[in-house]
Amino acid sequence: VRVQFAGILFTDENELNGIAFQGVGRGTVVENVQVHANADDGVEFFGGTVNARNLVLTSIEDDSVDWTQGYRGRLQNVLVLQAGDVTIGADRGIEADNLEANNDAEARAMPWISNATFIGRSDTTGATFRRGTGVKVTNSIFTGFGSCLDIDSSSTFTNAGTPPDALTGNLTMENTIVNCGTNFVEEDGDPWTVESWFKAQDGNMEMDPALEGVFPPAAANYLTGYPINMDEFDSFFQNYGHIGAFSSDKAAWTHGWTLQDF
Repeated sequence: VRVQFAGILFTDENELNGIAFQGVGRGTVVENVQVHANADDGVEFFGGTVNARNLVLTSIEDDSVDWTQGYRGRLQNVLVLQAGDVTIGADRGIEADNLEANNDAEARAMPWISNATFIGRSDTTGATFRRGTGVKVTNSIFTGFGSCLDIDSSSTFTNAGTPPDALTGNLTMENTIVNCGTNFVEEDGDPWTVESWFKAQDGNMEMDPALEGVFPPAAANYLTGYPINMDEFDSFFQNYGHIGAFSSDKAAWTHGWTLQDF
């Protein structure tokens, strides 16, 4: 399925996403979906537990992936590619909330994300985790953004715990590469730094993934040897062992159905 040139921003509080998953459950299968050039968010999950695999979000004019209201699904094989033309609107690769009205509402948002590649530009942010959300990210890449990772809201920090030795496991990132103008957004008053949280977890690296378009180079050192921690993830996930959405151009799951035929 491709959703192209859709969405609209009526006001700051009233907008149409490319696809809005409103309380969708795990009985719904979402695979091989692209949203392109949407005028608001690419996909937004309002609660629910729906899983998605093979998700492509290109030239989205607001947030590419957004969740709120306790979303607890699983995402694997995700490609986000922001428009290179800065005259075209764009915001975060991920905007993640638990619940704006009550940041500590239960059941708390905590999706699982693996094998994602987020390619941004210098005026946007890769991921902002805020308003009490949880998340488990593994085997992913954030590159090209003005800033890669931002954590906001006191409830989000509390939910995460304290690095390096007292993290709760509710807000995690492992086997992930960051390569942005500024890798970590650090703000006065935060109880700890995003950098300390990132470095306290296994397999994380600050390095240039040297992508060739959206694909890794054949000799990349992150294409083997990085298994998913299956104590934290479950059987929905295929344990490829590579970081990012793709192991190679030839093996890409995007061939034949995406607009750009990645």
